[in-house]
Amino acid sequence: MDKALDYSGPSKLSKRLLNIMTWLDNNFFTDIYRKLNPQKKSFTWRNKNTSIRIDYIWADPKLEANIRKNHIYQSIDITDSDHNITLTEISLTSIITTNNRRGIRVEKSSTRIIYNYENTTNEQWNGYESHLKELLEKQRAFIYIEAQGHNKDTLNNLWDIIYNCIQQAALKHIPHKKVGGNKTNLNRNYKEVEDSSKERKDLLYIRKIIRRLSKNELKGTELTDVTKGIKTFNQKYGINILEITEDTDWHTWKCETREWVNVIRRVIKVKDKTIKEVTIKKRIEERNDMITRDQRKMINSILEKTYSKINLDRIRIITDIQDKILLNSKEEVQTEAINAFST
Repeated sequence: MDKALDYSGPSKLSKRLLNIMTWLDNNFFTDIYRKLNPQKKSFTWRNKNTSIRIDYIWADPKLEANIRKNHIYQSIDITDSDHNITLTEISLTSIITTNNRRGIRVEKSSTRIIYNYENTTNEQWNGYESHLKELLEKQRAFIYIEAQGHNKDTLNNLWDIIYNCIQQAALKHIPHKKVGGNKTNLNRNYKEVEDSSKERKDLLYIRKIIRRLSKNELKGTELTDVTKGIKTFNQKYGINILEITEDTDWHTWKCETREWVNVIRRVIKVKDKTIKEVTIKKRIEERNDMITRDQRKMINSILEKTYSKINLDRIRIITDIQDKILLNSKEEVQTEAINAFST
């Protein structure tokens, strides 16, 4: 846990990690959210004084290249849990073999890392060397075979350790950049369509009122502010949420408010459906436009055609005296290939 990014609240939070988190970190398991959002603050649980990212999804290092996205969703319109929902998407197309050509095309847009070795300074190389040695010693890589025995599993595990140590040290010290992974925003052309973000915030506000009411925290000016907020709600949605007083029973108020909360949820559902319909309509218009502008692109898209290329680097010929000769010179291969296809 990075206290600066994953925690907000009193400074009494223990700096000591749980044993399971220490074990995951030492074995190079990946905290997926932090991997994809290295500097983003986001929390999965809150109370009056504290916000913390307490819900994690960890991935084996071998799956790191297959991670596509991770997001934290508000759970107010899905469940009554006081924790937010953490969702991760991991591509399995390189693990589970299928005949889905479209899956192959999607994989071509995955990200990869390119290291800039030419512009790496001596200081960065020294930092990389020191860090790599530290990681290898921490994993006891230099005495791993002696400790674990000479067998196939030991060698495989040792290679995984070395690979992960090299990658971790390189990412920290060697200049690099990510390429590929072009993102498609389905709503990029639909700014005129209002999304449901405001209504979702309103649901969070109602839930916050219920939580504070259950703890008897609404008094004085705070109670007055909540009363004004409820009046605004009623005017905005044309509903009739009951006002709160110091004698209001939170459970009764929650049950009576549920019907009006469902009204807001229906508004969210309608807006989400509208955005989806507009998106589909726009895609259809783009496809129809391809008929006149770019027929090749349209046909390739419909057929889910994969783009392949053959590299011909050697060719076998039969001479006039029936001798078989293998040519591997680029010029000779090119000449013979042209002759073969032109006759």
